[in-house]
Amino acid sequence: VAAGTLTIGFGDLMTLLCAVFFAAQIIAIARFSQTYDVLGLTVYQSLFGGMLGLLLGVATEPFPELAAVANPDFLLNLAYLVVFASGVCYVLQNIGLAHVPEAQGSLLLSLESVFGVIASVLLCGEVVTGRMMLGFALIFAAILMSELAPQPEKREAPTETAPAPELEESPSATP
Repeated sequence: VAAGTLTIGFGDLMTLLCAVFFAAQIIAIARFSQTYDVLGLTVYQSLFGGMLGLLLGVATEPFPELAAVANPDFLLNLAYLVVFASGVCYVLQNIGLAHVPEAQGSLLLSLESVFGVIASVLLCGEVVTGRMMLGFALIFAAILMSELAPQPEKREAPTETAPAPELEESPSATP
């Protein structure tokens, strides 16, 4: 796929699939955090993701050389990614998701790509393209429409009236 085209490739489809799973994760954390401890949920989430990633890696990637894995720079980078980029960030994200409705949480987390690009421009000197600006505008417009649009009124569920209790005859009233 050429860099200047707006076609959908394999990576785009994988991104859409990841977005579906990301939405499921947001909903699951918001729902389960009402019953279970957020820190515990995050630990299980990390263990499951780590085991699944390890299994997929072993199945699809060659094992790295021992010298590369034993390199102190590699181990330091790996420790940083595990502790800060994964552990701390997921704990903070899940705590936040536990305290906001799912829709608002997903809107806030949709800004992740925007902040990622801003960081890459500021820290790495990446050039902002028209395609990036279009993406920013679409994300921002979607958030504004979602938050500022009038909300439909919620219908209250009809309340059922309890049947009147049956009166029992007292023993003294019988002949």
